[in-house]
Amino acid sequence: MDREDVTEILKDCGHFPGIGISVLVQQSLVTVDRKNKIGMHDLLRDMGREIVRKKSKEGGKEPSRLWRYEDVLELSKDT
Repeated sequence: MDREDVTEILKDCGHFPGIGISVLVQQSLVTVDRKNKIGMHDLLRDMGREIVRKKSKEGGKEPSRLWRYEDVLELSKDT
């Protein structure tokens, strides 16, 4: 995703992307290439997805994101 797009999304969510993205780059959690594209390692992405999935289940809420086909099947059985 383009850095400008990410910046706009983060601003709309009430975050401070100018500082935040720089900190993530310094901590090697994301990269920004020459074409201004932001990248993240697959393992880090998957870990974040798993955290969101577990928090949804713990809170007894419907998941806010469906990344795994097992979750989609489980949710479709409930309807």
